[in-house]
Amino acid sequence: MPRTNKPKQPRRRGRSEGTTRVRIEIGGYAELVAAISVLTAAVRELNASTARLERWIDLATNRFAAMRRR
Repeated sequence: MPRTNKPKQPRRRGRSEGTTRVRIEIGGYAELVAAISVLTAAVRELNASTARLERWIDLATNRFAAMRRR
């Protein structure tokens, strides 16, 4: 009886899925400094958008709690 491939399990999303990979090749000190400043700017942007999202979630949950209290 020929061996058939078992049906594959649906692939679970890994922790790194939906993330952005940044690959930087560093040639010298100047490139290193430039790469660090780029990464710093990216992290700052991410923190800002996360803070906006958290504020929005807080607003939504507070509104929901206020509605439930009535």
